[in-house]
Order: sequence, then structure tokens, then C-alpha cells
Amino acid sequence: MNKYATKVFGSLQSCGASPEIIRDAKGKLNKIRGTRTLKIKEGTPENPDPKEISVAQLSYENKKAHFTELIGLVKNETLYKPNEDELKAATLEAYIDSLTSLNDAVVTNLQMLKSKIDDRNEELYAPVTGLSELVGSVKSYVKSVVGTQDPVYKRIAGVRITKPKGYK
Repeated sequence: MNKYATKVFGSLQSCGASPEIIRDAKGKLNKIRGTRTLKIKEGTPENPDPKEISVAQLSYENKKAHFTELIGLVKNETLYKPNEDELKAATLEAYIDSLTSLNDAVVTNLQMLKSKIDDRNEELYAPVTGLSELVGSVKSYVKSVVGTQDPVYKRIAGVRITKPKGYK
């Protein structure tokens, strides 16, 4: 998205748009990139070390919102008429729509993944019925039957299944 926004900004600059539109577009571009539009003020005698507040708004939703605002600027600029299809307003809007559908798919798949991980953890680590408990029971039984010096017990004694930190 950063490179795409840079191309859009370059095309906007070259079309003869007003300095105000260019300034606003540069601000949107900086937000997409996560950089500052204005420089940080230097310290004063009263406050020699001013606190820096992060301007990075690099979450997917923020970047998409800033890119959408950039598209709004170029759509409203009558001089913006690029020859390249990828820079035309309709293509830019289609790009945003595709990002939305792709993000929705990611959210759906992430929910399914979390559900599958929970199911797996239940199989492995559930009290009494989980694999980790079962392995411990089998080791104890084999030890009681054959003793600790038997080669069979020595092989299974090395099998370790541990619960991850934070699991109930």
C-alpha cells in the first residue's frame, strides 16, 4: 500500500493540483507510511527533553482509512486524470474494495484457526482425558508392571508432553 500510495501522490503532484490539495495528500501519505508531517519541536530551557508521541498509525484499519481519504482527495481533484489504469479513481476504489474483502476473509479464517487451536488444546491438555494426562498414566502403569530398569520403560520415560504456560 505504501508504494501504491506514493504512485498516487506522484501522479497527483504532476497533474497541477493546488498546493492545499498536495499538502493534504502529503499528510495522508505520511500517515500511511507512519511518518511525521511536522518536525518535532526542540527542547526549551523549561522543557529540555520534550516527550515524543508516536504518530505511527500502522494498523490495517488506519492505513486503509488514510488510503481511502487519499483516494477521496484525488477523486475530487478535477485535474487528476492519469493515463495509467492502476492510478485511475475507479481502480483505486476497486483496490480498497478488494482489501476489505480480503480482510474479512482473514478475520473469518483467524476465528476458525483460534477455534481449531482450542479444540487441539482440549485434546492434548484436558484434565483426565487429555493426551498429556494419558501419557503420564501409561508411564506409571508400565513402571509398575516392568520396573524402572526395563528397556521398554526407559524408552517411554523419555516421552514428554508438557502443557503450555497459561493453559488451565
